[in-house]
Amino acid sequence: MIEDLIARGLRLDKPFLAALDGAKALSKAVRDIGGDYAVIQRCQVHKQRNVMSYLPSHLQDHFERKLRVAHGLTSYDNARRALSALVRELERVSDSAARSLEEGVEETHAMHRLLRRILDRIAA
Repeated sequence: MIEDLIARGLRLDKPFLAALDGAKALSKAVRDIGGDYAVIQRCQVHKQRNVMSYLPSHLQDHFERKLRVAHGLTSYDNARRALSALVRELERVSDSAARSLEEGVEETHAMHRLLRRILDRIAA
């Protein structure tokens, strides 16, 4: 698949964004081929579904709302803090849900980091 993208014009000599569903093999392939230029944005919907799958149904609405709010924050620092607090709250009800959320925090907010880099370059 990645070779096909390269054949169709994906350039590996400058940064590119890959939006992925969390498949470890695909993430590894993108990193191996793209190196430091690869920026991976994890699909927030897939991450949300995965986290919710570890929770009893009566808790899912509560945590789904909190996760949506955290993902909707426009500041990386604020989103990171909200997600860290949510991980701590999830630890009280499901360690598996907490670990799932924690595992994808950085990649679910790659766009925040990328935007910060762009704005820092513009400001410099």
